[in-house]
Order: sequence, then structure tokens, then C-alpha cells
Amino acid sequence: MRCVGARFCRSAKGVGVARRDCTHSDVPPADDQPEVPSMKYDDPRSLAMRPCASRRGLALMLVLVSVSVVTVLSLALLSRQQAEASLSDNIEARVNARFAAESGVELAAAIMECDDVDWRTAHIDGVLIDAYDFGGGTITVKVTDEDGDPPTEETESVVMESSASNGRLKSRRKAIVYAPKMTGDVDLDLSEFALLAQDSIAVRSSQVVRASNSPAKASSAPIRLATNSTSAGAITLGALTRIADGVAVVRGSASGAVISRSSDASELRRMSLLANEAIPVPNAPAPVMTGLSAPDQTEWVIGSGTWLVPEPKWFNNITVRWDAILEPDAACDRVLITGNLYIKNGGTFRVTRDLDLIVQGNLWMINDAVLEVVPPARLRLFVGGDILVESTSLIGISRAAADIEFVISDHDAQTYQSPEGCTIYQIPGSPRATWTFTTRSGVCGRIYAPNTDVLLNENAVLLGGIVGNSIEIDSRACVYWDPVFDTANGYTARNSPLIDEAGVLADALHLLTDLSEHAQTVVAAALAADGVLDLDSDDDDNASSRTKVVDFRWLEEEDEDGRRLNESGN
Repeated sequence: MRCVGARFCRSAKGVGVARRDCTHSDVPPADDQPEVPSMKYDDPRSLAMRPCASRRGLALMLVLVSVSVVTVLSLALLSRQQAEASLSDNIEARVNARFAAESGVELAAAIMECDDVDWRTAHIDGVLIDAYDFGGGTITVKVTDEDGDPPTEETESVVMESSASNGRLKSRRKAIVYAPKMTGDVDLDLSEFALLAQDSIAVRSSQVVRASNSPAKASSAPIRLATNSTSAGAITLGALTRIADGVAVVRGSASGAVISRSSDASELRRMSLLANEAIPVPNAPAPVMTGLSAPDQTEWVIGSGTWLVPEPKWFNNITVRWDAILEPDAACDRVLITGNLYIKNGGTFRVTRDLDLIVQGNLWMINDAVLEVVPPARLRLFVGGDILVESTSLIGISRAAADIEFVISDHDAQTYQSPEGCTIYQIPGSPRATWTFTTRSGVCGRIYAPNTDVLLNENAVLLGGIVGNSIEIDSRACVYWDPVFDTANGYTARNSPLIDEAGVLADALHLLTDLSEHAQTVVAAALAADGVLDLDSDDDDNASSRTKVVDFRWLEEEDEDGRRLNESGN
């Protein structure tokens, strides 16, 4: 064993003096030990020893490590600052390219509305704007029809693709643009609304959507539900209700709770159209009931065969049943029924030319009854009493099997028939009535009945729109609103001639008492006199090419994220 603590035994008087008599076996004899200088306890060197070489090396290593860490951190911070600067530049370039592409769509839409440019023929293989300098970059806009071909003089719906490049990044935006030719007419009949009620609208377990096979299907015009009531819950959407891209058009003074919606119903965007006034709902046009001759028999009950009405006539009551067909002849443009019209059990009232059918009493259609309108004929149906259409009965639709299948089966039209061919009016001055369409019945046309409560339920289908006192859509009924009714020149249109920016009706609209042609002409002339409507557009050289962009719907956005273009800009 070694002596405890060191080679030197500290039991001697002199510190560090080797004891020659140390008996530890591992301590060599004193003669073999080196001479060690004598050192006293009070020698200062005994309290402060000089550091060894290994400690000096450790300190140097710590300094080198510290310098390396600081260097690495500094380089990392510098690199991050450079990366952030580059990333910021890329984000700015991307945002600029995106906004430039969107601006290209807006610019092309503005060109489409120019009076002195016919965009349908001004393009080159569909390119409407070619490498236009914008914001330090360029914009190119191409338009094609739905088949991908360049537009023609008849094109109204296009796919617009705007590509923008700012020398670093590219961005592309696509939109569907519906731009019909202007007719110069102002829309006063409220056909821009899918549903408009003086009082309330309730939709439960049903849907209000666009007609998918309409020639105007590319229109992005929303489904508009409007009410003149300001009460809470004036528009109610119950469970399992679908309103595709719906807008609730209400008065500015309407309650904040004017829309009541179940949690699983579609949402409605609120649009305050007028500050305080109600949307004008004029009376229907009054039918002409003079100059009619009386038939030999005023009560007609037809049970078989085809019967013709040779000239304008009036009847007390008419019943058409089983497989019988009643058809006004070529010289007959009006039929007046002072009582009721019954069509039932497979009976058909067929309209093959433009006709005013006036029923002062009730209209009842039961069990596969059909009030058929064969295009291009148009029917104006005036009713003074109640309407009941049930059990797969049809109004305004041809007898073609595909059209009937559309209504009573899958609600998906195989052939298209415009709802503009049939309008059901309430006779002005009639008492309040109830019009019911139920049990898989169908209507192709508009319902205009401001003093009537309208009910669709039990899988009933309407291809058109409704104006009524109250409207209820229930039990899997469906309203297909056709965008062909939206002329983009009505109450909700951008830059509407009918309402100013403050939400105040044009003074001329107070002259609108009904929807007769005379009344609408008077109002249009007054609007023109006020300078808000151009009635001379039809006489203009460019009238045939004038366009109104109803709206556009974004399709997609594509950027070349982080991929810088080469110096040539390709």
C-alpha cells in the first residue's frame, strides 16, 4: 500500500521530508528516493501552486468551441435573413401575379360590355387580350365557348382564362362568364326572383335550385328569395332544406331575425335591397274578356275523342276526362270559362298556339290530367279562384314522354322546355285564394299571384318561379329556377336602373300599377326621361352586340410556386 495522501510521509516535522523508517512495503527505501528540497509551512508557494499544462489546454478548447458556436449561429442568422427576404419577394411576386390575373378577368369583362367593341368577333382564335402590359408584367386573356372553341356571334356563355406573368412567377385564373346580349328592356315582372312573397316564405325538407339543363346554366346569378315582410322568421328554412347559392332579399328595416334557419339547412346570404320601401309587386295584367261568342252549349263535358274550339268563346264550365282532348283551333286565341275548369283521369287540354285561357272560378286537375303547351306556343292562364293540381297532373309541359318523366320521376329533364312558355296569373281584383300543387304534380312556367297562398308539397315540381302572398315548399317538393328569367336589368342587377345607390326606388316605379304592356311602356318611358334607361339601344348600330355581364364564377387558380422563369420569360 501507498502512504495515504502522497509519496511523502507527513508525520515528519519537515513537510515533504521522506521518512527513512517508513514501514509500508510499497515505499522504496530512502536511499533510492530523490532529494527533495526542504520547504517550510510558512512558505507562500505551499499555498499557491502553478497551474498545470492540462488546465491551460482545456481553457483553449473552451474558447475555440465558443467561437465556433458564435460563428455558426451568426451564419445561420444571416442565412435565415436572406431566406426570409427571398421568401418575402416570392410572396410579393405571387400576390402580384395573382391580382394581375384577376385583373385580366375584370378587364376582359369590361371589354365585353363596351358598346363600340363586339368581343364575339374582335378576338383572334379566342385571344381577347394579348400580352397586355400591366403592373410590371403582362396579361393574356383567352375566351372559349363550352366546347373549347372560339366564340361566335351567338355565344353568350364563355370560359375565360387569364394568365399573368411578372417576370418571376406566373398565375392563371379561370372563370365562367355569362354575358347575354342586351335587349334594351327593363325587368319589371320580378322574374329575377325564384320566390317572392308579400308575407312569408317557408321551405322545409325541399330544395330550390337552378335548372341544370337551362341554356343559361352558366349564369352564376344566385337563387333569390325575397319578402316584403320585416317580421322575424319571415323566411323560414326547415330541416333538410337545400337552397343552392341562396340570397335572402329583404328590406333594410327588416328584423335581424328575419331569416330563421334549421342547423342542417342551407345558409342564406342577406341582401338589403331597399332602405325602407317594399319591392313593388304590381297586379297581373287584366285579361281581355270582351268580343267572345257563346257556343251552342255552354256546359261542356268531354269524355272521349278530340274536340276543337273554333273561335274565341266563353263557357260556363268545362270538364275534360279520361282520354279526351280539348284543343283551341288556329283561329281561337282566347277561351273564357265563367265557372270552373275540371281536367281529370287522363284528360288533356292542349295548347298549340298562343292562347289566353281565363278561368274565373276554380281549376282542378286530378289523376294524370294535363294542360299541355306545345312549343313554340305560349299560354297565359288566368285564374280567379283556387287551384288544385295533384296525382301526377301537369301544367305547361308537352306530352313528350321525356318531359313527363322529368316531372314525375327523377326530376332530371331529358329534353328542355322553357318555362317562359307558360305563366299562371291571378285575375286582378280576385279574392284571396289558395293554389296547391301536390303528389308528384308538375308545372313548367311562372306563377304570379300576389294575393294567393301558394303551396307545393309531396314531391311536386315547379320549373320556373313564384310570386305570391305566402309561399310554402314542403315534403320533398322542388323549385327549379331557370336563369333565363334573369335579364340583368332588374331590381338586383349591378347598376340597376330601378334602384339608386342609397337603396331608393326610382320615382317612375310608382307609376307601375300592373304588368300590362301599356303600364310597362309608361314606366320605361319615365325611366328614360330620368336618364336611367336607354330606350334607343335597339336603334343603335351596335345594339345587336351590346352585352351585359350578369356575373362571373371563379373556377380555379394556378400558380408556379417557387418556380422562377428563365430570363426570356418563357
